[in-house]
Amino acid sequence: MPEFNINKTGTTKSWQRREFVTTMIKAIGAAPLVTIPGAAIALNTFQHDHAFTVQQVIDMILKSIPGAPFQKTVDTIKSGDPSQIVTGIVTTMFATDAVIEKTIKARANFIIAHEPTFYNHLDDVAWLENDEVYKHKKDLLEKNKIVVWRFHDYIHAHKPDGVLMGVLIALGWEQYYNADNPHILSIPSSTL
Repeated sequence: MPEFNINKTGTTKSWQRREFVTTMIKAIGAAPLVTIPGAAIALNTFQHDHAFTVQQVIDMILKSIPGAPFQKTVDTIKSGDPSQIVTGIVTTMFATDAVIEKTIKARANFIIAHEPTFYNHLDDVAWLENDEVYKHKKDLLEKNKIVVWRFHDYIHAHKPDGVLMGVLIALGWEQYYNADNPHILSIPSSTL
């Protein structure tokens, strides 16, 4: 699993993405975290003394994002009720039907997805109202009271960018990362 460094207080801590989200959720005492791939199945269950709503979990996550909340963002709730109590969280790149089915099986009710749920960047569904594929997915989410929240702009605004660092670590290139110029890597010449 990719790791990335978070350095907020002058110290460096290596975090795995799953560990970061799990720690955030544990910090507020919310329900289990489930990651489903494009999610590896891993159910981390822990004790909690207080139930949290989807919105409370989102607000806790946003505390770690510089400048959040943003006035303009695609990171909105795509399905469900933000006042709903969280029973479990699934993190994924895409909220596909397969991921939704696994979420139901895991008895989770909150999906945090990086990419659009409804097939375009803004999740505009006006053009899909009569589409059977859209209706199936929407009905599946509604019937099972699953909230989908997109986490795209905010994770890219995290310091360091969570997606960029995940890719660099997966490639073994984290040593080439420069926080002052994060989008340029100086990789020594080598033979491919």
